[in-house]
Amino acid sequence: MPQLYLNNFQTQFIADVRAAPQTGAPASELDYGVLRVSDGAAGTLLNPPAGGWYVLTAYKRSGSLETDYEILRVTAVDNSVIGECRLTVLRGQEGTAPRAYNSGDLLEMRMTAGGMREVVQTTDERMSNPRAPTGAAGGVLAGQYPNPTFAQPMALVSDLQGKVDKVPGKGLSANDFSDEAAAKLNGVATGATKNATDAQLRDRGTHTGTQAMETVAGLQAALDAAKQFANLTGKPTTTTGYGITDALNSKPVLLPAGSDLNLLPDENRIYDGFNFKNSPWGPDMWCYVETRAHTSPNYQYQITRLLTEESPVMERRKMGVLGFGPWRLQSAFGVQPISSGGTGAATAAAARQSLSVRQYAYTGLTFYVRSDGSDANSGLTDSPGGAFRTIAQAVYAANLYDRANVSTVVKIGPGNFSGVYVGASSAFGGNFIFEGSGQGVTNVEAVTGTSAFSIAACRVTIKNLSLVTAQGNINTYLILADHNCLLDIYDITFGGNGVASYVLMYSANGANILVGNITISGSFSYALNPTYAGRIYVSGQRTIFLNASCSGYFINATSNSVVAWANTTVTGTLGGAGAKFFAGSNSTINTGGAGANAVPGVNAGTLTTGGQIS
Repeated sequence: MPQLYLNNFQTQFIADVRAAPQTGAPASELDYGVLRVSDGAAGTLLNPPAGGWYVLTAYKRSGSLETDYEILRVTAVDNSVIGECRLTVLRGQEGTAPRAYNSGDLLEMRMTAGGMREVVQTTDERMSNPRAPTGAAGGVLAGQYPNPTFAQPMALVSDLQGKVDKVPGKGLSANDFSDEAAAKLNGVATGATKNATDAQLRDRGTHTGTQAMETVAGLQAALDAAKQFANLTGKPTTTTGYGITDALNSKPVLLPAGSDLNLLPDENRIYDGFNFKNSPWGPDMWCYVETRAHTSPNYQYQITRLLTEESPVMERRKMGVLGFGPWRLQSAFGVQPISSGGTGAATAAAARQSLSVRQYAYTGLTFYVRSDGSDANSGLTDSPGGAFRTIAQAVYAANLYDRANVSTVVKIGPGNFSGVYVGASSAFGGNFIFEGSGQGVTNVEAVTGTSAFSIAACRVTIKNLSLVTAQGNINTYLILADHNCLLDIYDITFGGNGVASYVLMYSANGANILVGNITISGSFSYALNPTYAGRIYVSGQRTIFLNASCSGYFINATSNSVVAWANTTVTGTLGGAGAKFFAGSNSTINTGGAGANAVPGVNAGTLTTGGQIS
């Protein structure tokens, strides 16, 4: 597919473009290999088919003067991101070099020298002369060529003279192996030797190396059955040193609960005997291992002890009074009530819940949330069968751990997700990091009465996603920070889905919001809204406005609150009928000395009842 053309196409960058890559994958690097332009191009510039491309010329314009030209080849167009059109490009084409551009610089589809070379030159004599070519034919023939009037024969005939006929069931010729024989030979490993007889394989003198025990069928089971004496808890593992010349085992005998020989209704007994000949305890003496297993469904256990016949006094002291060894608890299972020293639960998780304790997290935790996940999953793997569906389930799972000294990362995939409340969770809460898959890719939605993120009394970081108001909702707060929490946000887009929000960032009761690079898209009433000693800091960062409109105040500071808006780089303009700021009740807006005009907005701000701007 050749170069594609559009008439009178022009657009502009909506984000700064770098002249050099900053990662090891420049082809997919945003703002270098993937450029963001106005979404007005989305309806015109379509994704080219395989092998096709557009050629755009980027440049700067000052008045009527154009400078800094760069020719780009557009190989892919992504119109799926709200508010922008993304172009995958090859930079610095046709002898130009990659250059840096600012948001607002222009791109046009112009005729270039490289584009002209793609066009067939109709002045070439060969395009209009109907006679057969006179030169030697080169390249590879494809299709049918019935024209017999070539001035020079092609080399095809001589090339075909050396061909080999295809024979059914064979490879290339009649002299090749059959398909079956070739497949058989292909299965022989390099350096393999011919087959050996069974006698040679069993003879260790004919070969070297060792054989893993588990490859011998039945060997492990036979070995396990031959060492019952060695398995006795607390007893010698061999007969060495005891003068025993022979040890004879008996088969275990089961006395079921309630049987004639075992009248206990809720306890099975098993006796497993072995005979010592010529031992220090006597020339011929039997010993038994007695195992009792309690069968009550709510109180289950298994204990063992050693029994002997005719034990001398010294040996009875070793094994227990009157020839009985001490009872040893082998296992206890089932639900043990808390009143008797148990946990009241059948699983570790249920036990922790019954006893109001949490599992301690020694290392950081990572949970995954996907639009195709399920809250019935564990959340520990990034797959449909492993990830959670909701952010709230990831927070719940993290709060089952004592994670006071570790961070918890929640990775959120593409799609739309419901808002979430994040609290301190008693004294067990460590830092939370919520990381999306990209602005406009991961969207966390606020609805009326529930914020996208509601944070209280904990440390949280939110990055690389969009916060939006869900369709059909009004008066929403995208971020609500409360009760001395510390919230870091960066690489965040507020809005962009066409639904107006009421408050973008709300901070109250000593909460702190630290704002990094953000984009504000669409309509809202208040952007920065601290109150009751709330604090919001925006210093030395970048704020981009995309079709942004404010109907209230960009900064609305009340009740002893603080806003820092200093040394902030603003791209785009903020429209709407709203004002720059309102500061009242001893609240302060710090612009770093830049003054009231540094605050975005159309109309002048208001200071009242001790409010200040500096």
